Amino acid sequence: MGKVPVLKHQDLIVWDSLAICEYLAELFPERHLWAKDVKTRAYARAICAEMHSGFMTLRSLYPMNITQDLTDLGQQIFRESAELQVDVKRIEDIWAKRENPHGFLSGDEFTIVDAFYAPVVMRFKSYGLPVSDSSQHYMNTILNVTAVQMWMKDALHEVGQ
Repeated sequence: MGKVPVLKHQDLIVWDSLAICEYLAELFPERHLWAKDVKTRAYARAICAEMHSGFMTLRSLYPMNITQDLTDLGQQIFRESAELQVDVKRIEDIWAKRENPHGFLSGDEFTIVDAFYAPVVMRFKSYGLPVSDSSQHYMNTILNVTAVQMWMKDALHEVGQ
């Protein structure tokens, strides 16, 4: 299909990030890639889908870049774009609703919904966005996840840093 990301598993090809996550959750139910509680899981899926299809201003104005400190540029763009400010506020509202202020979006474990918001954490960090203490706690929680650290290390290695 020419789409990225893509998962090739046996004779199956899955090319959408949300579809890939759903497939993996079905393959490995013991990993609890979604929250165990049905209401928490439904909410997590809703905010995951919102991330999957939304926040276009954030995506277009702040391309993914974890190799540079773009704080000056990021703060200038933030001041000048009311639409971006709306995206950032909505994301901070989502993050503020987590049950544990030092936890993840669906509880005490990193799940699919956190994986969907990890690139946003990278954008907020790289572009030096002004965030609340609550959002900073969430960002630090994500940045301390081993898998996220490995992802960042691989990305830096990819560009030769």
